[in-house]
Amino acid sequence: MKTESIITVGVLAGAAYLLYQLLQGTSKAVSTVTGAASTGYNAAVNAVSSGLYALFGPNDAKALGSMQYLLVNFSDGTRHAVPANTVDQDGFFIWTGYPPGSQPDTGMQLMKDANGAWYAF
Repeated sequence: MKTESIITVGVLAGAAYLLYQLLQGTSKAVSTVTGAASTGYNAAVNAVSSGLYALFGPNDAKALGSMQYLLVNFSDGTRHAVPANTVDQDGFFIWTGYPPGSQPDTGMQLMKDANGAWYAF
């Protein structure tokens, strides 16, 4: 084999390795950007839906025991719509997770903070 052929093969192998490394870095960057975009999207959706719920959602006196839903903050940081007809007059209800039935039945009680947001404990 000629020296030129060996050098050519070496250069091609080096170029292939550099291209592979570049693509690996690009896929990690795309993954990071995608994750950040997803987080931003979820935060925006939560903010908009909370604002819409505040504007058009039911008032408390009409909501409890009705066929409407209450937007409730849970201790694990999640927010879910709880059917108001499952909540008794003292604020007690049975939570089965989201989707329904995905967690063991848990007795919880609704509380409201100073800003009027519902919390389940």
